[in-house]
Amino acid sequence: MDSLKNHIDLKPMRVWSENSVKGTLLLCFLAQVIVSMVRYEMPELRKRSTRFIIDSLQNLTVTYVHDRKQATRRIYSNFEPLNSRILRDIVVVSGVSGG
Repeated sequence: MDSLKNHIDLKPMRVWSENSVKGTLLLCFLAQVIVSMVRYEMPELRKRSTRFIIDSLQNLTVTYVHDRKQATRRIYSNFEPLNSRILRDIVVVSGVSGG
């Protein structure tokens, strides 16, 4: 819970309906799960903080370009060395890769 409160920015929420609160908590939890999976899959990150990983990934941008032949291209930008490593080792291995 400490990591959710201090690193995933689970702070007093400005949502009022029960569904909004649940949705916000779910998104924060999923963010923590993703960071934990990255840390598990990459031994060199096991001793790094959640904040370090989030700061590194925060500016990563993926742009989807659809052409007339209905092909989709992904353009990645704002890379840091950790971003490249995560995308190469985690995304490709999981079968999420595409061109």
